[in-house]
Amino acid sequence: MEGLEQRLKDEAQRRCWLWVLFGGGVGVLGGVLWIIVVIAVAALFLAGLGYWAKGYFPGAPPPMGTATARTLEWLPAVDRYGDGLPNNLDLAIIAQASGGQVYGDRYYCVDGSAEQSSGEACDTAYGKRWHTLGTAYGLTGVNAQDVRITKGTSRHAVAWNLATGLTRLTQTLRTDPTLKTALPAFHRATQAPPGWRVSGYADTIRTDLQTYGGPQMAAWAIAPWNRATGAYEDPSGATDWVLVAAGAPVGPGWTLEWRAPTVKVVTQTKPRKVQGQVQHTVKTATKTVIETQVITHNLTGRQVEEPVAVYATLTNGRTVPLHLSTADPNVPVWPGGTLWGGPFNLHQIRSITALWPGIPPVTETLPWPPVSGHAVGRVTSIPITAAVRHWWPAIQVASHQTGVPAGLIAAIMLHESGGQATAYNAQGPAYGLMQLLPSTAAGLPGYAADWQVNGPRNLLLGAQLLAADYRDTGQDSWRAAVAAYYGGLHTMEADGYRPGMPWADAAPLLHRVPAAWAGNTQTLAAYADQMMAAARIMAQRAHEHPAVMARTRRSRVGKE
Repeated sequence: MEGLEQRLKDEAQRRCWLWVLFGGGVGVLGGVLWIIVVIAVAALFLAGLGYWAKGYFPGAPPPMGTATARTLEWLPAVDRYGDGLPNNLDLAIIAQASGGQVYGDRYYCVDGSAEQSSGEACDTAYGKRWHTLGTAYGLTGVNAQDVRITKGTSRHAVAWNLATGLTRLTQTLRTDPTLKTALPAFHRATQAPPGWRVSGYADTIRTDLQTYGGPQMAAWAIAPWNRATGAYEDPSGATDWVLVAAGAPVGPGWTLEWRAPTVKVVTQTKPRKVQGQVQHTVKTATKTVIETQVITHNLTGRQVEEPVAVYATLTNGRTVPLHLSTADPNVPVWPGGTLWGGPFNLHQIRSITALWPGIPPVTETLPWPPVSGHAVGRVTSIPITAAVRHWWPAIQVASHQTGVPAGLIAAIMLHESGGQATAYNAQGPAYGLMQLLPSTAAGLPGYAADWQVNGPRNLLLGAQLLAADYRDTGQDSWRAAVAAYYGGLHTMEADGYRPGMPWADAAPLLHRVPAAWAGNTQTLAAYADQMMAAARIMAQRAHEHPAVMARTRRSRVGKE
């Protein structure tokens, strides 16, 4: 009996331990399951929160313009160090090598037989197995293994880098004027490290070269990027710098030779006797003949030039000029670079516009803020007939009242303001269609309080100033009068000009750029010659549309 009781007692203890172990296991497992459930719920919650918040955060700020547009910051430096090559080609070399960035070094990476080049270190760009074969430094991508550098000189020094890279490009092209073969030779000897095998460099440069076939422009701000609004924005309401790089093919023409060889492979099959067999048994043999035919293509284009003016259009319709860094030391810029810049309350800007002279003038406009994919704006232009037709009635009135040729008034108007009645240059300050100074306007007989924004009034004052300059320069040459309009008779006389002097004798003396600090870039003689040439075209265009011009003129004259 006692044995039975002991067995029952042992069985009860065993079952008790089983229940304890089972309950403990379930408890632990339940705790783990609860932790897993909590983590899963938290992950789902955070994912949902991120997806919900994504719509309120448009992302990072746009890039600082494409490489081809950003490179235009170095346009004046390229003209200085380019050694006579088309500056379009020099800019394409810089765009490919560094994207226009002083420290935009390019790394040449290898992984066994694979090769890649990148603007990032090899292990960062392609993975840990990749290692650096060589590095190309600075704007033109000068490789330290190819080009020796004087001790103490930085490979990133703008002057040294541009002069070295572009001079070696020129030397290569003097030896071989064909771009198809000269560009790879330059790439191997100056940029890529020894042993580099990747081809296609010439085609890359050719593609970049063709991008400069129209106006290019990049704009950005030195300001915080507001992710919530997707715009440059300063919560403090302070002014921030807006910077612009721009260029357009409006300069002298150029031609480059591009030879593209085409290889023709011909396979021939010939019967051949096989030794030791009957004569009719043949074996097929092949012979490959390579015929090379060279086709020459001449690439043509025009030199890229800087704009003559860049301005911001505000939300209230007012236009405010940006200033060139070479004339305003306050504009932030790399040493050696050139940018247009100005301080603005960023939320007040609607667009940024660059203007180049020409017949017709060329403009490029970027919406503000510039968004990714739109760093380079659409190519636009001002049809000369539209601008002239709009203001032609007032131009004719000013011409009749002053005796100044209508075409000359129209030419100066388009050059000075692009036909914008509210044009304003703070450096002068100069106002209106004819860009007159307040002190000058106040001394003219047609002066009125609204002269700054009243288009017809401003045109009349400009014509009166031209007529006065014509009288003061001896009533002999409208060119001299235009030069006086541009820089003042006192500036001309300081250069040796005397009233009544023939233009052939005067032009060599008038080599000064007046008021360069205000953004002027042309000499007195060059400005006068350009305006007279444009005036003839204006007269021809007016003659091409006599019915329209006459109709608008009669309408306006009747009202006057």
